[in-house]
Amino acid sequence: MILDQNHQKKLSKMELSKYNEKANSFSKSASDIVRQLALAGIAIVWIFKNDSKTDILPTELDKAVFCFIVTLALDFLHYFVMSLILKGFFRYHEQKGTVGDILFKWYLNAPGYILYISKIIACSIAYYFVLSFLLDKI
Repeated sequence: MILDQNHQKKLSKMELSKYNEKANSFSKSASDIVRQLALAGIAIVWIFKNDSKTDILPTELDKAVFCFIVTLALDFLHYFVMSLILKGFFRYHEQKGTVGDILFKWYLNAPGYILYISKIIACSIAYYFVLSFLLDKI
């Protein structure tokens, strides 16, 4: 989509912190959606459960369920790890008596980015397995 010049000028004049706020908003939304997709995926797989007493789920969907569970675990770790890092960062600078703007180093954000991308990948892989299963049934 081509933006008109007035819209481009408005975007280019936005404060840098606003870009960060927008990025945070998008990543929060993406995290919420991935979490909902993982839970919905587990529900979808549950619909196709076997009637046999030995297997709860169709064996073809074992990998999908595993990936959905990994997605939820990564989602939890994403927030837990970053909360620990941010709290540690805050405490460190609080005890040091730091005032003013503080640069948050890229390597402190790296675990969050890795976990964020990993949970999206895990959820995508899970849906690949579900879609493969469904396409084989058609």
